[in-house]
Amino acid sequence: MQIFNSDQKGLSENNELYQSMIENSRDGIYITQNSRVTYVNKSFCELLGYTSDEMTSPLDSDMLFNWDKDRIIDKLFQPTEGNTIPVIDYATFIHKDGKLVDIEYTATSIIYDETPAAFVSVRDITERKRMQEQLEKSERKFRELADLLPQCVYELDAQGIGTYLNKAGQIAMGFTSDNIRFHALDGVIPEDRARMVANMQKTFQEKGLGFSNEYTALRQDGSTFPAIFYAAAMLENGEFMGTRGLIIDISERKAMEEAIRKSEEHYRCVIQSLQEGLFVIQDKKFVFVNDSIVNILGYTVDELTGMHFSTVVPPECGEEGLQKYMEREKGTYGSWSYEFTLLHKDGHTRVPVTLSTNLTEFDGLPAIVGTAKDITDRIKAEEEIKAAHNRLEQINLDLEQTIRERTNELTQANIQLLKLEKENLQSQFDVLKQQVNPHFLFNSLNVLTSLIRLEPELAEQFTEHLAKVYRYVLENKDNELVSLSTEISFLTAYIFLINIRFMDKIKVNIRIPDNKMNLQIIPLAMQLLIENAIKHNAMSKKSPLVIEIFIDDLNILNVVNNLQEREAHMNSTGIGLKNIENRYRLLNNSIPVFEKTSTHFIACIPLIEE
Repeated sequence: MQIFNSDQKGLSENNELYQSMIENSRDGIYITQNSRVTYVNKSFCELLGYTSDEMTSPLDSDMLFNWDKDRIIDKLFQPTEGNTIPVIDYATFIHKDGKLVDIEYTATSIIYDETPAAFVSVRDITERKRMQEQLEKSERKFRELADLLPQCVYELDAQGIGTYLNKAGQIAMGFTSDNIRFHALDGVIPEDRARMVANMQKTFQEKGLGFSNEYTALRQDGSTFPAIFYAAAMLENGEFMGTRGLIIDISERKAMEEAIRKSEEHYRCVIQSLQEGLFVIQDKKFVFVNDSIVNILGYTVDELTGMHFSTVVPPECGEEGLQKYMEREKGTYGSWSYEFTLLHKDGHTRVPVTLSTNLTEFDGLPAIVGTAKDITDRIKAEEEIKAAHNRLEQINLDLEQTIRERTNELTQANIQLLKLEKENLQSQFDVLKQQVNPHFLFNSLNVLTSLIRLEPELAEQFTEHLAKVYRYVLENKDNELVSLSTEISFLTAYIFLINIRFMDKIKVNIRIPDNKMNLQIIPLAMQLLIENAIKHNAMSKKSPLVIEIFIDDLNILNVVNNLQEREAHMNSTGIGLKNIENRYRLLNNSIPVFEKTSTHFIACIPLIEE
């Protein structure tokens, strides 16, 4: 077999070697000549399931898939004499058993038996193509899911160049086009860039670890916002390929922290301005003192903080002081006010004071909070003692109320801090905003207000059904599917509410047999469709909005309403219908079909077997 246009003597001497090499090649090899396959090797026969005798016959173009048959025949079976430049292309062949085989082929022109021929080498890439399609599908799914997230999701290559930014990220960073190629340093203010470089180097050096850092993010339009950048290294076979992560806008948290800081500073100023000494004792040590108490005793704030309380108790009052402390520590909540003597820093001066103490918590642990009023002048003058005593009692009462109020305000500030720990709930509420129109709640509350005055008993029923509606929303917000029986039970409560609100202007007819109640549907689908119909249609008692809900022979749920579009028709954003459609896409299920005729709007929702 002479395949190559070369020295005939040399070819003859090496013919057996070439024949062996081609026969044992793992790639399929065949030669076509005058629209005939004149030679095939073993690998090509195995690739398509034919014998060599079946293959070396007039060309059967049925072996080629129809979509590209003419183009492939021209390239594979009509060689141009003298054109030895290989042609690399792809084609789809049909196996003898009928299955399709995707191949990559290399074809070149040769002289075979002194006649122009095509020498073609083929390789089965069916599995590689299938894996590539699966990879592309998986990547598309990742991109779609990432675009649904409210947080900014990004990817950087090994040089810090942005290669991906989801929709939320494009909005947050101010991109107005699909061109999101940017350097990571361009996303923060210049003052933060050196620190970002150091952190990026750390991410590179400690591959596989995740980091989070606060920066001031810089949008495309030059505006800024505080953010936390979460970053994790992307590795491939141990090789650093870049980073991916999240950008969380913390503007609200920063504003809350600043408000709390200012509040704490305000209350600290108030406490320090008190004329009475204020102190907190925990585990028998002073953990907080104001300027007034240190002035009374001659210490500085730093000296008195951390000191054992017995240090400021004269020796002759030590037993009494310890007893009162123990009683106060074990006692019930309430304020104690009594006269006592404290010891000055000089070790000699006794300072008569009125102490007011209360059992409370400080930094989450039991503590005694108290005030000390220097009553030296009162001791010197008996007449002034009575007047001072009355004034002091009133001051103590006012101070106790002030402390309670300040404690309550500080508690409220702590509650605000706890809200920051519930950021995950915000994502769930964002989903609910897309599922249940907030106007429905406001309108329902307006109806309830009227019913409470006019029909209390009906108002009670209205309240029970409203609670049932929102209980259902909260219980099923995380569920992908619910049974029709569960959804219809919720829908009954919802229809009760809208019937009271619209007073015979809307009719909802549900015709679903019992044997279909176990079929499943995404939560709130029917409610969204009813609310959509109410939003876009006018209704009256003479011309009510009629909504029919039934299952057809194909197990498709039909929700059909007559068209009575409002004259001042608002532009529809389509959020509700897109929400239903996207949720079915995430289930990899057939998607709903929405159709608008001249007289009706029809929604066809797929039902899923349990």
